[in-house]
Amino acid sequence: MRFLSLLGPSAGEMASTTHIRAKLNPFNLLERLILERFDPPGLSPFIQCIQEAKHLQLMHVWVKAGRYGLYPFQIHQTLNALSSAPLQVLTLDGSHKAEPDVFDEIAQVFPNLQALTLLYRTRRRQRESRPDVWPNPSWEYSPHFRGFHRLEFFGGISTLRCWKCLSVEHSILSRMGFPKAS
Repeated sequence: MRFLSLLGPSAGEMASTTHIRAKLNPFNLLERLILERFDPPGLSPFIQCIQEAKHLQLMHVWVKAGRYGLYPFQIHQTLNALSSAPLQVLTLDGSHKAEPDVFDEIAQVFPNLQALTLLYRTRRRQRESRPDVWPNPSWEYSPHFRGFHRLEFFGGISTLRCWKCLSVEHSILSRMGFPKAS
């Protein structure tokens, strides 16, 4: 098994993952993982499974928060659990943290990430990520991307403009006054 997509329960209850880990920890073999609609208590068992995996092969991970969003401690736990993976693409959809230092934390764990999407939720009970005002002006984020050595794409949404598929190189160069390459 190389790809696993898990959809969280709508009621917020999470079944035990003991039966998953008893015979085989699938996270040892996975290359792509989607965890969707898990609220805070429901995400923890999967983070534990990932931490117990001996040899992570994960290259693409998408975590889409449930109705309560991704809290900073969950982002930290998720990054720590995935730290030994050769991750290339990471999507955190529903984050309650979008201050510039979150990019420093991600870059410290995954400096060779090629694509990053961070979708911010301003309100705790906001069920879907949608354009909203980020905590800081866009130019304050640029220096925090320096820790990424191979990042080609960043995706995010704000009320001012859509950042999807924005070239990080172009963004940084444009902030430095260089013209757009033709």
